[in-house]
Amino acid sequence: MTQVRQETQSMTTISQACETQELSTRTQNGVTSKTTVSASKVKQICKENANNDLLMEKLKSRIAQIYLNSTFGWIEKGEECIFGDHLTIIDLKNLFGYEFAISLLMPLIKNIVMSSNLQKTMDDVQIRSICYNIITDEMYRTLKITEFILFTNWFISQHDEETKFYGTVSPLVISRSLGKFIGYRNNIISKREEAEKMKKVEESRTGGISYEEWLKRSGKKAEETNIGKLMNKFKVKPNNNPLLNMGGNNK
Repeated sequence: MTQVRQETQSMTTISQACETQELSTRTQNGVTSKTTVSASKVKQICKENANNDLLMEKLKSRIAQIYLNSTFGWIEKGEECIFGDHLTIIDLKNLFGYEFAISLLMPLIKNIVMSSNLQKTMDDVQIRSICYNIITDEMYRTLKITEFILFTNWFISQHDEETKFYGTVSPLVISRSLGKFIGYRNNIISKREEAEKMKKVEESRTGGISYEEWLKRSGKKAEETNIGKLMNKFKVKPNNNPLLNMGGNNK
């Protein structure tokens, strides 16, 4: 009975960190939904249950399942991958250790290697080595795991020019492509930050009420206002950034 109660408590705790979200992705069966992981809740659970081995193992298993079993679902919402409350690569290492972080990265990199259709490929030793390098690199390790999933799908979909040039997928090619990806990612972040700054400026001009509330009271549409036109200018559109143009549902 005690073991059953402990397992029930563990599953209840894990469910608090793993929430089901509805995606605006239309399929033949209607609107799809997926389960996502709240980084802030996972960190709190780990802090409070560091000595509960059963719970930690179940939590690791659930996290791996969510991230690895529905990689395409993540690219359907590119901005969610970037701005959502998701665990970073260094979070995975700090909370669960190197081996768990590597176990999540290896299948994703293997997808890159297998998709290249080239004879010269990386073996498991090389893939494990680049996973370790990513986890320890001061820039790469700050990527959210969802961003890394986005990166692998972007790499595969854009048929990286360097891969064609070198005729193989190598640690060097992956590292260079990660640098390109981070540039695109940073562009999306900076555009949103500019738009948010503009909203705050407009709110200060309208007596402190939110921009959205001011639109309702004035009866105006966002595209009719100067601030709305500027915000639209800074908004990253799918056609202007390859990271938001893979799943077809980022608007």
